[in-house]
Amino acid sequence: MSSDCFYVRVKSVSGPNVTFDVLTGMAGGYDDFAMSRSFALTILNDALRSATDYVPGDYDDPAHEKEVARLYAKADTAPITLALADQGDWYVSDNWMRDNVGKYIASVTLVERRNNIGEEALQVRQKAIEDELGGTLYTDKYATWQPKRWAQCHNYTLDVVVTDPKWASHLEVGLEYGTTAYDVWDDKSPARVVEAPKPAKKKPAAKKKAKPAKKKPAAKQAAAKKKAKPAKKKPAKKAAKKKPAKKTKKRG
Repeated sequence: MSSDCFYVRVKSVSGPNVTFDVLTGMAGGYDDFAMSRSFALTILNDALRSATDYVPGDYDDPAHEKEVARLYAKADTAPITLALADQGDWYVSDNWMRDNVGKYIASVTLVERRNNIGEEALQVRQKAIEDELGGTLYTDKYATWQPKRWAQCHNYTLDVVVTDPKWASHLEVGLEYGTTAYDVWDDKSPARVVEAPKPAKKKPAAKKKAKPAKKKPAAKQAAAKKKAKPAKKKPAKKAAKKKPAKKTKKRG
């Protein structure tokens, strides 16, 4: 409990699809995060047993003891527990993860990071929580600290797809627990995705350029125009009538 790197909350479970909210602990950096398939497999396996540390109440409380016993019993019979029981220290072996993680985890997607404001700013927030509430996160003040840490400290959401729904059948929505899981084998390295891809904005369709009007052939253009009225011919001037010549009398 004192060395928990992250705190995990089961947000939703639907068949092979699981959504986890993950709060960065204090064992690493204040903005530390893990998102590999090896990390996802470990938090799947940790869920019920680790959750027994976070059951409200004291160990001498019958209700507390009953809930702890229920979680242990469910963990012991979970398909993921039975499948990994004889695999040795698989949760810290990069070779095992490289060869076997794909049998259980199909994909992991980082959906969102919240309060991702940088190490120094997060450290200031953490100190303010300590000063306000007192105690220590890992013992007497855990239940008091965590709501403020979820609201103010670095946390993120992962979508995990398992290869068979049975590997997630033991999970319960709302279950919260600590984990020492980390990226034992990061299969996304070196091109690790650190933010969920945002949907590309659709570009407005380019306006089609108006096609230039086709020029009509000169002959057609002439035909299209109204025919000019032919100029009226002025009537030709009539020739002046010739006066008949006067006849001269012959002298006798």
